[in-house]
Amino acid sequence: MKLWRKEDLKANARVVKTFVSHRNTWQTEEKRLLQQIDAATEEMTSLRSKIKELQREKLEYDKRVQEFEDIIEFMSRRGCEFEVKQQQQHYDQH
Repeated sequence: MKLWRKEDLKANARVVKTFVSHRNTWQTEEKRLLQQIDAATEEMTSLRSKIKELQREKLEYDKRVQEFEDIIEFMSRRGCEFEVKQQQQHYDQH
């Protein structure tokens, strides 16, 4: 019976040693994964900020493009009016 107890204690010690080894490996892996999550979270925050900045810039550029389009349209109408006046003056002279 004492022999069985001694063998049981040895077996239990091996199980504990194996479990502790696995536990240390799991903890190391958990720490590594948590660091990756933190890094990914920081990158996502940075990218979201960059997206907002680019969206603001796009709105500004869209406004500028619209202003230029309005100027072009205005100048085009003025150009047409000017051409019509020149043609009328040309016909009036003849």
